[in-house]
Amino acid sequence: MRARAGLFALTALLYAAPAFGVASPSEPAPYRYFAVIGGACERLVLAGRDQTAGCRNELVNVDFGDGRVAFAFTSPSDRGSVVTTFLGHASAQPDLRTYRLEVDQISTVTRGKDGEPTNVAEAASGHCAMTGDPTREPARFECTAKRAGGQTSATFVSAGAPTVYAGRRAGVAGNGVALVE
Repeated sequence: MRARAGLFALTALLYAAPAFGVASPSEPAPYRYFAVIGGACERLVLAGRDQTAGCRNELVNVDFGDGRVAFAFTSPSDRGSVVTTFLGHASAQPDLRTYRLEVDQISTVTRGKDGEPTNVAEAASGHCAMTGDPTREPARFECTAKRAGGQTSATFVSAGAPTVYAGRRAGVAGNGVALVE
């Protein structure tokens, strides 16, 4: 079940890629790095509704290579998974253990009545912050943003290293994580 949920999250993220200003679903999404990070979801509030009990213990982080960055959280719904993605392009990373992304959009992907992914992208205002180096140690991710549908926020603590990591982070070499280009 975990693999299926992770696969749906990946499929949904790639399906939603046009809303991020990247490739269509028929083309592979370009990225600088893509990470699936295991750990503990401590809090998930979607449009003002607490969904913490169903928040999956997996975070997807993508740097699309064009300045756009995404943090995606998953939770269950009556039709499968809901993928909530915080997106932005203005970011600052003074060192490998500190990162901040200004969020300008939230994308929500669910399955429609026909079973196909449905994406709703809304303008948002907020930020995501990371403390710790998720490729080497437990790291804390906190995202919060306001959108028309209400306040959305998530807090996640990684287990210490990504379960999937493809691409490369700027300035990181020999970190013990297998990199795939």
